[in-house]
Amino acid sequence: MRRMIPPGALCTFLLLAGCASAHAGADVPKDITGTWLVEDVDNTGVIDNARLSVAFDAQGRVSGLSGCNQYSGTYTGDGTALKVGPLLSTRKYCSPALMQQEERMLKSLQAATALAWTADGAAMLSGPAPHRLRLRMESPPTRDGSGFGPGHLPITPIPDSYRCGDEVFKVAFEEGVAYVTLPEDSMVTLPRVRPPGGSDQEAPRVFSNGNLTVIQEIEGGRAVRFARGRMVPLLCERL
Repeated sequence: MRRMIPPGALCTFLLLAGCASAHAGADVPKDITGTWLVEDVDNTGVIDNARLSVAFDAQGRVSGLSGCNQYSGTYTGDGTALKVGPLLSTRKYCSPALMQQEERMLKSLQAATALAWTADGAAMLSGPAPHRLRLRMESPPTRDGSGFGPGHLPITPIPDSYRCGDEVFKVAFEEGVAYVTLPEDSMVTLPRVRPPGGSDQEAPRVFSNGNLTVIQEIEGGRAVRFARGRMVPLLCERL
């Protein structure tokens, strides 16, 4: 006995098939290198106004913000497989909810073994259940400064070019973040490291993710210093 398919269900099926076909040819990223914002942790969403980020560079380093602390480490990948860690993290304390979310995010990031892409360009990092992260590429500033940053807010001022030792960088500063375009054209987002007891607008502003540090010398004519890892910060020449 043949089963009849109601006309409405058939139309729905055809529409879904058409949507799948349309998405099949959509452009999706082919490289994890870059800075990504975390949209979902273990299918539980992300706390409102919490900033979770993952930045993969071309040298096999990973860093970012986990909602409360900064972390850094290494990663390897071949396009569909991914291995992250071990990771090192700062030890600042935040609200219990943020700390619990941070713990889940870092566990899922280090548990990731597979990388896949959705039709709309999100990166899916997955490991043994329940570990799963959905990442969305953060829009970097363009070379003329007309790009957009987190939340699609215009970045101001226009990025400036600096020569720091033998390297040239582009840097755009906001109140709580610095966008650094590296010589190889990848962009890193550096959060501002607040001094104990609050922020002093006249003191140098320090932006760091643990691997890279940019210091904006407010009192010294806005001179900029740059350092990698534990090296002594170099005074940069504005170009």
